[in-house]
Amino acid sequence: MNKININPVVKKVLLSQIKASPDNPRDISNEALSGLKMSLEKLGYVDLMVVNIRNMRIVAGHQRYKIL
Repeated sequence: MNKININPVVKKVLLSQIKASPDNPRDISNEALSGLKMSLEKLGYVDLMVVNIRNMRIVAGHQRYKIL
């Protein structure tokens, strides 16, 4: 059986290098987006976005990407 790599690679990339996934099923209202923006401003960026390194498409973090 193949081993699953559970050691993520964490690195800084420019926002211009990543792209939203066209398959992102989640949508967010303007009110919720505003609330998320206030939360990021107050608490800082506490959760990383997940990006597929093969195509630089976002896997998790589309709403944070919209704000950033």
